[in-house]
Amino acid sequence: MSISLSCRLAWRYVTHRTSSTITTMMAICFTSIFIGTFSLALTTAIMRGFEYETHKKLQSIYPSLFIKAPDGTTLQHEKLIPFLKKNLQEKVTEIAPYLLKQALIHRASSEEPTCLITLKGIDPQKEPLVTALKNMIQPTTALTALLQQDIIIGKELADKLEVSVGDQLILLCNENDEESFKEAQLRSIPVTVTGIVSTGISDYDERLALVTLGLCEKIWSSDCITYLGLQLQSPRSEKEVLTFLKSIDGVESYSWKDLYPSLVSALKLEKHVMFILLLLITLVASMNIVSLLFMYITHKKTDIALLALLGMSWQSIVAIFMLVSLFLTVVAATVGLLAAYAVGRFLQTYPLITLPDSYYVTHLPVTLELSLFVLVFALESFAFASLL
Repeated sequence: MSISLSCRLAWRYVTHRTSSTITTMMAICFTSIFIGTFSLALTTAIMRGFEYETHKKLQSIYPSLFIKAPDGTTLQHEKLIPFLKKNLQEKVTEIAPYLLKQALIHRASSEEPTCLITLKGIDPQKEPLVTALKNMIQPTTALTALLQQDIIIGKELADKLEVSVGDQLILLCNENDEESFKEAQLRSIPVTVTGIVSTGISDYDERLALVTLGLCEKIWSSDCITYLGLQLQSPRSEKEVLTFLKSIDGVESYSWKDLYPSLVSALKLEKHVMFILLLLITLVASMNIVSLLFMYITHKKTDIALLALLGMSWQSIVAIFMLVSLFLTVVAATVGLLAAYAVGRFLQTYPLITLPDSYYVTHLPVTLELSLFVLVFALESFAFASLL
């Protein structure tokens, strides 16, 4: 009964019109908690969006995990692929072989090689199963229809060479990897541009060229595979699968994150630091609740004395003012979260804020996750409890 009475009295104190000083202080408390919660939730959603979109962009051009042969060697992929499928059949969905080589390229109408490229030899049917390059190529059918004398090049490289789909290029490959390009006898191979790939990463688009494994085997022999790309069933199993791959002798295993360790660490650190700073700002804003309680207790001295005289316990009287601040905090935090969600949805639907080319995304990204909002609300509640 005392708890029910405390709740009723607390609700009446919150909704009943009182002195202008108390009303103003309640408005200040509500606004400060609202702004703190709103900024904390929205900023965290944006930082999570940056992390998610950057990871998505980079992971789309690389397999989730990949196995690399030691420098100067090749993979025994015909034996390795069945072994991996047998031991990782529930965690790995697809495995695609490929190789990476350095090569020179120039227009067929020119005599001199103008660009050093990274030549990636792929299986046109398996590559779309481990990367999302197919969705970044125009025309979209170019990857699966790639023939032995075809080549797909990055957009920046195409602009540099001033070529488009259908133009002829000359590919110069070093048949002996142990010799430098200056000393080696380069093999000249005419190829036709059948697609342009645009990943949005200028360094990648400036050097990337895709050809079939058939062409690579024609140049470097049939035993030239240097990489195996693995697509995971779930990202949660990445650590477990990578540990297993590292236990295999004679190969090197990596996650796509190992290619960009500084970027991945910077995004994670930036998100955590921003979250902590905004949480501290919200905590400071919530301290207005303490001032409100002191003012309320001073203003309600008569009510407190009357309630004590009527037999209400001090615990119940204290609970009244605790509930007043709790109601105010919960409502302000809830409204702040709803406002952050509404603004986030608006930015997702209407991406009005464009970003410079230095970012991996073109517009301000926002990722709205229920767990994120629950975490913010829980931290607000924790901050309220710690203050009281």
